Amino acid sequence: MRVSIVPINFSGGMDIVPYYASDVDGEGRRVELPAVAGDLLRLYGEDEDVSIGEGHDPNTTESPSSSTSSMLPVLRSKLGGLESQLSTIVRRIYPLKNLSPSTVTLLSDLNLRPPKGILLYGPPGCGKTALARALSEVLTLRKPVIVNAPELLSRWVGGSERLVRDLFGAAVEEYNDKGKDSALHVVIIDEVDAAFRVRGGEGDGSMARDSTVNQMLGILDGVKEIPNVLVVGMTNRPKLLDPALLRNGRLEVKVEVPMPDREGRRDIGVICFKSLREAGRLTRGVEELVFGEGTRQGWRSRKLGLGDLTKGFSGADIDGLVRSATSFALDRDGGEFVVSEVDVRRALKEVKGEL
Repeated sequence: MRVSIVPINFSGGMDIVPYYASDVDGEGRRVELPAVAGDLLRLYGEDEDVSIGEGHDPNTTESPSSSTSSMLPVLRSKLGGLESQLSTIVRRIYPLKNLSPSTVTLLSDLNLRPPKGILLYGPPGCGKTALARALSEVLTLRKPVIVNAPELLSRWVGGSERLVRDLFGAAVEEYNDKGKDSALHVVIIDEVDAAFRVRGGEGDGSMARDSTVNQMLGILDGVKEIPNVLVVGMTNRPKLLDPALLRNGRLEVKVEVPMPDREGRRDIGVICFKSLREAGRLTRGVEELVFGEGTRQGWRSRKLGLGDLTKGFSGADIDGLVRSATSFALDRDGGEFVVSEVDVRRALKEVKGEL
């Protein structure tokens, strides 16, 4: 007998307790057996052909790809060098935003609410914007609202508050209409420090910034809070933000997005060069350089990998490296170009050249 133990997926989310086991009866029909994973293991023993994995409710058409464990591969395919950050976000945000109705009711009864916001911070060019976009794609089919924080500042009295409220207009309208059945709305704010700095400052624009902070606090955790939103703020200067915005219940989940390490740079390179490889536009040497494991011994004959050659590069730098190398190949070969190791070497010097 083969037994598969899988967590049931209800309404696109993972339920907490129930499991089911699948078996085939004497006539070859699939049978769903309610069970608890530990009981099945004790029943059939550790030596039996037992597997534990992801699955879905056989009575629903929901795809099992909605499970938490399947979200990490999706995000990894879009982002490189952010393994720990992705794990944190999936653990904190995804399960709580994609739960079955029964679990939502349970958490509500326990006074446990999903986080309202995430702060992504770190040096420029390290993937904060790409991470925010990818996160919104796996959380909801609805397109996110994306804004640069300086656009929220107005010189007119009440203008800044109105601009902040407008970001959440669709979410408020849907929640008033559908209540708890409303979909999740993701709002992404880039350079969040420009509009949400510590209140009480002096100089031009300080009153407008104070107003935007007050308005955002009210939306996230005020008397008339909006429960169907997730705010993703991004900055490379987190110390400038108002402390009230960073406390639990507001931008609660704080994730640093640092400069990528060697393995991270290699992963980013694989993603950036992927389309050229699939189109047959890379020489074998470049494929080995980018997609091979590489060592720290030297160039080409010593199998030095792209992760070693791009020390000090951010994700944006590696993306620029691909464009630069492609431009050298286009200049040499025209429309029939193939990117060579020489092109990559020249691009390395061009992208990180001294100013």
